[in-house]
Amino acid sequence: MRTGRFSPRVVFESSNIETVQSLVAGGMGIAFVPKMLTRPQESEFAPAYLRLTEPEASRTLVIASRKGRYLSKAAEAFIETMKTTVARYYSL
Repeated sequence: MRTGRFSPRVVFESSNIETVQSLVAGGMGIAFVPKMLTRPQESEFAPAYLRLTEPEASRTLVIASRKGRYLSKAAEAFIETMKTTVARYYSL
């Protein structure tokens, strides 16, 4: 796969963001992660982050449920956490 001006050599893939960020922090490569998943820079294991601006990356997140239907406490907590997190990072 060719991306922009370089051809990456993918040697490891993971769906676990903690694993990916730990490998990057250990100097074992690079990764593309959404802003809301970045670690605080004060963290001992924080990788260095560079913001990509051209083109601006975006993602649409949707939470849907039927009006008037029961939502578990876990679902309600997840929805509230999601709203709070998105508002904090993207000032909605």
